[in-house]
Amino acid sequence: MIIFIYTSTVLLFVTMICLQWYCGIREIPFITRAPDPVSTDEALVSVIIAAKDEETEIESTIRSLMAQSYTNLEVIAVNDRSDDRTGAILDRLGGEFPALQVIHIHELPTGWLGKNHALYKGYEQSRGDWLLYADADILFSEKAVADSLYFARTKSLDHLALLPENRGGTLPYRIFYTFWGIIGVWNFIAAGHAGVGAFNLMKRDVYKHAGTHKAIALRPDDDLKLGKTIVDAGYKQQLGFGNGIISIQWYETLKDMSLGLEKNLFAFMQYRLSFVLLATVGVLSFHVTPFILVFHSDVIVQRLSAAVVVLYVLMYVKNGRYFSHPWWYVCTVPFSALVFLYCLWRSMIKTYKNGGVEWRGTKYSLKELRQKK
Repeated sequence: MIIFIYTSTVLLFVTMICLQWYCGIREIPFITRAPDPVSTDEALVSVIIAAKDEETEIESTIRSLMAQSYTNLEVIAVNDRSDDRTGAILDRLGGEFPALQVIHIHELPTGWLGKNHALYKGYEQSRGDWLLYADADILFSEKAVADSLYFARTKSLDHLALLPENRGGTLPYRIFYTFWGIIGVWNFIAAGHAGVGAFNLMKRDVYKHAGTHKAIALRPDDDLKLGKTIVDAGYKQQLGFGNGIISIQWYETLKDMSLGLEKNLFAFMQYRLSFVLLATVGVLSFHVTPFILVFHSDVIVQRLSAAVVVLYVLMYVKNGRYFSHPWWYVCTVPFSALVFLYCLWRSMIKTYKNGGVEWRGTKYSLKELRQKK
């Protein structure tokens, strides 16, 4: 009887989550292409990028921005205390491209995460009516700025966040990235707000009124929290798919991704053990046990669990349209769920053990992070 109640409850919750995800993802658009030719009297757009130890990707990113069809553009690249050749590469590119401004940061003020501070310093130097915050490892298509700005203005948006196409990486990484992407999109839908570090386009006055990066100075999940402050301030926001607009190879391997999630996952749980425990129960119940209980001796339990698996199959088939992955990745859901829990618990344990988060050479105390949650 208990196992019947358990599997029935899991099916009920998974059905509600899948319906919410399905209805929500249908409202996330692909970006409408801007007409040719692109007008040259449009608003000035300031692209602001924070780069720390990005010598491998930064030149490709900057060159893709310098090749934009939209000409009323300034690019501000902030070298955030890099220990590699990032600063030298940016200086060389600055001499080649007059539209590129380079800022070097040598010290991090108290009360700031490095990236948030760098982006804010870029804002202080900018002049644009629109601000585009982007990561230092993004490749932009030739009409990325023109298309996204055209879409934002056509839809009367104050903030447009785009999900990039994912390129490259090993098979285990791509499998887990797909699982992570589905969870991420559902989280955006359930939360009612969105922000994507790869591409956050917003009006200058909206950013200012929402509090700028000062309001989220110590948030590792700065992109998501910036999106929340914009929605809370009453502005119109849209999450979109950046297919054909922007692309990224977020990580190369699953190990790289698990290390990269260290600074964010415990922050998503508001640095609270109770939330981690709740998430653990939910992930095991929704994403692992149904794949085991399809082999249960009780036929009803088998069918209830099979119904959950079928829902995931339908979800992965639908999701493949947006993220270009094969449907059979659904067979790896339990594996991806366990990897997610490993990353979550690793993030929490390391944060407690170290008394905070260490990211790219700078340590931020747990007390500071909790004060700014």
